[in-house]
Amino acid sequence: MHYLIIQIKCNIYVITIADVILFIPLQVVILLFIASWLVHWLWMRGNDPDNFSIPYLTAIGDLLGTVLLLAVFLLLYAVNDKSIDVTN
Repeated sequence: MHYLIIQIKCNIYVITIADVILFIPLQVVILLFIASWLVHWLWMRGNDPDNFSIPYLTAIGDLLGTVLLLAVFLLLYAVNDKSIDVTN
């Protein structure tokens, strides 16, 4: 049964945590600005912002989160951080 045990090595470095802590509030701020603009724009067009803005903001939040996560990994790769190394 010992062959069923999988050992996963995970090292989290300070730069990884710092990047994530910096990019999460950035995503929130960007989404708040987009939400404010979108609600005003929808209201001027005669649409109910409660019904129309939520799907757009969800999709934008998913896309923005993916792009910022990619930016974190690219930044970690650029500084040669060992926490993204998945080789043995």
